[in-house]
Amino acid sequence: MIIVQVGANKGKTSNDPVWKLVNENLPESLSWKLIFIEPNKKALAILTENYRNIGFTYPNILTYNYAVSDKTQYLTLYVDNDVPGNEGSQHASLSRSHLHKLGHDDSVITEMSVYCHKLGAFLINEKVIDYLQIDTEGWDGKILLGANLSDYRIKTIQFEYCHLEYEECRAVVKKLADHNYKFVSKTHEDIIFELTEPIP
Repeated sequence: MIIVQVGANKGKTSNDPVWKLVNENLPESLSWKLIFIEPNKKALAILTENYRNIGFTYPNILTYNYAVSDKTQYLTLYVDNDVPGNEGSQHASLSRSHLHKLGHDDSVITEMSVYCHKLGAFLINEKVIDYLQIDTEGWDGKILLGANLSDYRIKTIQFEYCHLEYEECRAVVKKLADHNYKFVSKTHEDIIFELTEPIP
């Protein structure tokens, strides 16, 4: 099992589907390969420790302190309540206005410059991926629209559609359909698609 999580945050949170799936399948899941991508260095350090505490070690866990976007570039990451002693932010976004929508005003937002790669930069050694989960607080559409899905066979894709503008979400759904993905289910936040082509 190979899992890729974009916007992995701290790992051990109540709404993290990868953390839940891994813990439900222990100890078998310790043989899985987990690839975590998170631009907030503090959150990524907490995630790494959380997974080490349940038995994960290299090479079964790989972490990347970068952001993912539709192009290679530096962007500003906006992080809420990132103060000394805080155990890591719950929300971080490449869009300041998104944090405003979540109720965070500028007095609690920290800015940091982050380097962005397209999704494929992290999948160079992977051709078949079982599960891709994306939760980037409003940036999920850009990530998927910038990804070359023809280069990989990603069996299941889950992303947070609730923060996307209608047209962007529609474009993502069309792209997935064009690459032979079918809708499986959705909640008020996330939507799941599965690849219908046989996996070689």
